Amino acid sequence: MPENLHQRREVLNYICMAIINSTGVGAGKKSAGVFTYRRVRGRTIASARVQSNKSNTQGQQTQRAVFAFFNRVAKSLNTCIGESFNQTKYGSRRNAFIQANKRAQLWLSDQVREGLIQLDNEKSEYAPLAIILDAVNATGAAKMTAPVFVSHGALLAKSTVLVVTSLLSIDVNIQLSRDFKPGDTVFILYCQHRTDSDGQSAEYTQLFRYDLTQADIAAITLPNMFTVTSDMIPNLYSCRTVPLGYTRKSEAAAAFVKNSGDGTTATTKLVTLTVQ
Repeated sequence: MPENLHQRREVLNYICMAIINSTGVGAGKKSAGVFTYRRVRGRTIASARVQSNKSNTQGQQTQRAVFAFFNRVAKSLNTCIGESFNQTKYGSRRNAFIQANKRAQLWLSDQVREGLIQLDNEKSEYAPLAIILDAVNATGAAKMTAPVFVSHGALLAKSTVLVVTSLLSIDVNIQLSRDFKPGDTVFILYCQHRTDSDGQSAEYTQLFRYDLTQADIAAITLPNMFTVTSDMIPNLYSCRTVPLGYTRKSEAAAAFVKNSGDGTTATTKLVTLTVQ
């Protein structure tokens, strides 16, 4: 088996659990034999207990580091995830975010194994999103080739962001997999990696929302495309401003759509900004 394939299988080597629907087991709790039973949202889940596992291979260390890292990224995006991911039957919104970004985890695992990215430093601990933003904005071999999804749902949304500094304006264009309709709300996530004079990293995020009106929908030329401008959200342009003593190092954004009527959400990923 090729080494890289073995490594990828190792990264995805999760412990399996079973959801039990049996009158014999019923509302099982505690342990029986090699199984441990617990109740989650009205369901009985059986998981095999680990008898003894003290192994700590390099692959396992990488897997654990990447998983912990993406949990910290999810925490950084907590406000957005609360709007953009639905709580599943058996998991939280944060778990849904991590599940949706398996490809990004595999990419990051490869970078860590090759020594191109380190996850044992202060940036990883206190500004994990900064590592993602730098990779998304990188060029050449360092550029992140896997998508980072910040929303997930039945729809698809492709977003592009144009910044015109001379006009102090930002235009966020959203192409949706269906026509825009009443009840649609556009959410815009802006993320920034900034550094201070000592080179210390900090991350900044802001989530904007714009509720489409009947007039907006009537004025749309292409029914599945809509543009939110900084005139419509006054603070949209100023969110790029950095505090005194800080420098903007990298940034990214994404726009997704939710409908208040049917509850549908659009899947979208982080994109770089085009600055003119």
